[in-house]
Amino acid sequence: MKIKEQFVENDYLKKSSYYISLQNGVCKVVSLINPSYVLELGCANGNTSIRIAKENPNCSVVGVDIRQDMQEKIMQQQKLNKVKNLTFVCGDLTKLNNYNIKNVDCVVMLNAFHHIEDPLLNKIDFLSELHSKMRSGTYVVIGEPFLDEKYIGSETIIKKMFSNREKESSYNIFWNNVATLERNDNLILKENSENLAKIVSSEQNDVIKRTGEYYVTKTWLENEASQVGFEVVISEYVNIFNDGVVVLKKK
Repeated sequence: MKIKEQFVENDYLKKSSYYISLQNGVCKVVSLINPSYVLELGCANGNTSIRIAKENPNCSVVGVDIRQDMQEKIMQQQKLNKVKNLTFVCGDLTKLNNYNIKNVDCVVMLNAFHHIEDPLLNKIDFLSELHSKMRSGTYVVIGEPFLDEKYIGSETIIKKMFSNREKESSYNIFWNNVATLERNDNLILKENSENLAKIVSSEQNDVIKRTGEYYVTKTWLENEASQVGFEVVISEYVNIFNDGVVVLKKK
């Protein structure tokens, strides 16, 4: 298979090691929880929902994303992976009344929490509403790139953090795909690595301007989740890029 056939629109990040380390952490926690019903909010093309469904065959998984065009991609991957315990719902992840939260054992958000728009009160309201709708014993598993704990509005810290990510992801894409190269594919590989660098660079600018990418520090999430009543069960970084997994539980 040629390398260009392995890349689809907006899938670059899902092939970088910092994304994989986050996904591995989230999926490991879900398997340890051993839920019967998982709701992934902001599932994108279903990469993580499918993995959770595949690794937990006795669990029903519902993936939610606001983009209708994701449904076809998920269905294609479902068929390829022979996954039958997954359903896709097109919807806004913040409209919790649209989902059967009371019956969910585990809510998953991978690279999704930062899409809840500013002001920060919106994130606090989301956590509060989620807590109020969940039954006791339910878990929330959040995998996020967190801002450096030193962050006090410093653009320098953010630029440094994302420039390191840009380099790491580009190198990772390159070496992960060298084995798939065929004759004359070198240019395609170079182009894909450059495209990934552009995506991450653009994301860096969005974080600085807080337009579409509204990240927080891990401590902020821990504190605000505790304030609305969650128990913080796990809060750990999974790599050197400030990506971490925070697991919350309704007492």
